[in-house]
Amino acid sequence: MGSFPERGYLFQLASDLPASATVIEVGSWMGASTCFIAGGLKGAAKIYAVDNFQGLSTCGEDAAWYHRHFQSLGKASTLEIFQRNFSELGFAERAEPVVSDSLAAAKTLGAAGAGGAQGTKGLVGEVDFIFIDGDHSYDACKADIAAWAPFVKRGGVIAFHDFGSRADGVTRAIFEATKAGRFAEIVGVANTIIAFRM
Repeated sequence: MGSFPERGYLFQLASDLPASATVIEVGSWMGASTCFIAGGLKGAAKIYAVDNFQGLSTCGEDAAWYHRHFQSLGKASTLEIFQRNFSELGFAERAEPVVSDSLAAAKTLGAAGAGGAQGTKGLVGEVDFIFIDGDHSYDACKADIAAWAPFVKRGGVIAFHDFGSRADGVTRAIFEATKAGRFAEIVGVANTIIAFRM
């Protein structure tokens, strides 16, 4: 995932969060970006890593990329690799994988809360930082913005990967959300990561 400046920027964004922060990442693959975010967290802060871990994508270019990588891995899921990476870096207690597609996870976490237990308070309006790096098609990114932006508390941060890159659907969806006033201000940019204050 991404360049070293991007990884460093994720670490910085995470390190600026309070010790009790709740973080969600949409699209975790093998956990590289998740590990950099987790490395910047402090105290009891935790990251919920939402991914189907099967490379399912509606973006044709991404689907072909995932297919090639799964063939070389000889596996049908990256969940085990994700968990091993976190364990070896000592972050196992810091991250919780949420094995789901993005929109289903938003419904679950919105209704039931991070622990998934029915009757608990959902996470809508309670999240300090969300990093979206999921399906790169225009429709999917637009749906992710609509589904996940309400989770970020006032003053919290939402960041996106692949802004201004080959994934023109991502860039278009973010521009539309910006023009519609979904974000309060730009926090910063590092290569293809752009972060906004809510």
